Amino acid sequence: MKSRQLWKPIAGALTAACLLFSGCKSSSGTTKVAVTLNTPSVGLFVNQTFLFTAFVTGATDTSVTFALTSTTTTTTGTTTTTSAPAPCSPGCGALSGADKTSVTYTAPATVPNPVQTITLTATATADSTAKGTAAIALDSGIRVSVIPATATIGTGESFQFLVTLTNDSTPNDVTWTVKETGAGAVDANGKYTGPATVPSPATATVVATSKLDTTRTGSATVTIVDSSQNQVAFTDIQPRTAPLGGIFQDVYLAATNLRTTSTVRFNGVPIPPQSPQLKIISAKLARLRLKDAQLNAAGSFRIQIDGATETGGPFNVQVIPVRPALIATQPDSTLENATLSPPLKVNGGYYGPASGPTVTARFNGDNPHVITVSNSRQLSFTLNPGDLGTPGLFSVSVVNNAAAPPIAAANFAVQPDPISNGPGVPTLLPLKSSPTDTPAPSAIAIDTTIGIA
Repeated sequence: MKSRQLWKPIAGALTAACLLFSGCKSSSGTTKVAVTLNTPSVGLFVNQTFLFTAFVTGATDTSVTFALTSTTTTTTGTTTTTSAPAPCSPGCGALSGADKTSVTYTAPATVPNPVQTITLTATATADSTAKGTAAIALDSGIRVSVIPATATIGTGESFQFLVTLTNDSTPNDVTWTVKETGAGAVDANGKYTGPATVPSPATATVVATSKLDTTRTGSATVTIVDSSQNQVAFTDIQPRTAPLGGIFQDVYLAATNLRTTSTVRFNGVPIPPQSPQLKIISAKLARLRLKDAQLNAAGSFRIQIDGATETGGPFNVQVIPVRPALIATQPDSTLENATLSPPLKVNGGYYGPASGPTVTARFNGDNPHVITVSNSRQLSFTLNPGDLGTPGLFSVSVVNNAAAPPIAAANFAVQPDPISNGPGVPTLLPLKSSPTDTPAPSAIAIDTTIGIA
């Protein structure tokens, strides 16, 4: 009995010593000290910072030391190799402001190339075998897009793909490849050439890989067809008219076997497939966007597809004059007998080029005035003597005699001049001197601006 009583305080002392020095283990030999970080993994953009905090359990000493390590994974052919963890080079970030339980990590300015897997390790001071880790994934912010995302290209044909880069100002800062073997080739500038024969499957994937961050790629899917057996057949266009002076006009082309390499001509001028004016929507439909420069002259203009047969053609777009628009005048009113300076401006369109206006301007429907066209959407003209001699509401009109209807109009107000053409005073009324005086005002209103009571 006495031996048991003696053992209890001894056991208690041993337990306290174990906790104090954090070196005791269970009977199974497993360490009781554990380290965890405030996050097991984090994704950061370049130059971004993150505060890591370590939590130690099983020891009174909760301090840790921090270290960065990295591994590199490379692929050669079908073999992928990952290196052993090694101390992190400056290119994978830096630690700063470390204290006993926390540290600030700062991501590098650029993503390492080749890409590294970065690990932050927190090691307990009380037990060097107790560690906590966090994986750090770096994001350069670079994004890659290949334009167009899909294409149909004939055997032996070439097509120029384009690339757009986010957070990389260097043009074409990518490496171009074709994923499949025997499915064509692409050069360093993104120009793809189809194979001599249709592969199986009849598709190719054109890939653009960022040179600054090889984890960022963009791709386009190419459908390969036999160019010798899929002749384009051109059958229709809609609409067949376009407004003279329009900002743009979309014309849709109906055909069969259209390819991304198809070239369309407007009035004999080629519009290449890379042009933003031309969009191959499908193998049966294309959209041609006519710009303002192609709509600045009236007439009939032919649309063709190179190498295509035409059924129901030729297909022409009629660019026709249309009623002009008149949105507003500047100013929209003035006093009678005033002199407008600068001249009256009219906003709207289409008024033609400065060198050859397609419209005339009128005030109150009288003979045309001499106009000056500032641009196709604005003109100005000086009013003739007498135009502003009478108060009232008058029309300002713009006329294109080649259009039907030809006129657009707005109102212009000529306001009475209260100084030179103010109201008269027909009767002078005496002030009321007695209740029996008539006529006599009971009150007087005075307009201090024009001086009339």
